Amino acid sequence: MATTLRNLLVIVSLFFASLCSAAAPISSVPADQALRDATLLASLRPDWSVYQAAGDSMEPFYGGNSLLIVQQADTTHLQPGMIAVYRDAAGDLVGHQVLRTGEKIEAKGANNAVVDPSPITDANLVGIVVGMMHASGTAANDLQVVNGKRY
Repeated sequence: MATTLRNLLVIVSLFFASLCSAAAPISSVPADQALRDATLLASLRPDWSVYQAAGDSMEPFYGGNSLLIVQQADTTHLQPGMIAVYRDAAGDLVGHQVLRTGEKIEAKGANNAVVDPSPITDANLVGIVVGMMHASGTAANDLQVVNGKRY
């Protein structure tokens, strides 16, 4: 357990260091280890799930070598700055940063010039990102993919 905790601390510190760059965050943690750690962490709560990230619209927060830990939530929990995972009009899972809440909840990828065309609603919201694990590559897995889409 001490090794897992140490690995988690390394990953968290690398995440914060990665915020200073514009590229996808990287880590020396092997992808299979990151997947095991993310799965272990998500198993601590029944409302947490692990997703595979894809795309580049959320760099430097996360990229294709990242795993997202998502907590189920409804729109009353959303605040500007949070990363929400929702289904867009095409049915794709999208993970973008909440810009505005209220009657119309808007989100946008960190590298996108425009707000997402689909607002976030209780009907399409999956949850909020509560953790990220970055790896040295992408592990073979059957996780659902959260897209960092360009609009």
